[in-house]
Amino acid sequence: MEKLKHSETEHLQKEFEFLVNQLVAIRSDMVSLANSFEKFLTEIDPNYQKSAQNLLHYLTFRCRDLRALQVKLARLGLSSLGRAESHVLATVDAVVKTLCHAMGKPWHSPEPASIDFSVGRRLLEEHKEALLGRSPAE
Repeated sequence: MEKLKHSETEHLQKEFEFLVNQLVAIRSDMVSLANSFEKFLTEIDPNYQKSAQNLLHYLTFRCRDLRALQVKLARLGLSSLGRAESHVLATVDAVVKTLCHAMGKPWHSPEPASIDFSVGRRLLEEHKEALLGRSPAE
């Protein structure tokens, strides 16, 4: 495999840094909004608090026009963040961590996501059944 030219490597490095900066800013906004609703979150049934927090993260995430960012991520073979509904903060963390790893830099989320990929899917299924009942067998 041919090595990347210095200019191509430099371009990729700048692209990765730009994407990391964008995603970290989005992440910061997501966490800030959820933190501003902390008092209200504690008043929600404990079975739904994490999901409510994830919803706040998701609403903050979707308040932005992410199309250009998503195209850049997809062009690099990374998640375009289009299916992050049930675990949005964990998805952003995973993409940032992958980009940082590709740059040879460590990254650890300042506060870990309370809903990871498996928990998000499980909660979504549980809450769907609680609200709508079990799916018919057929």
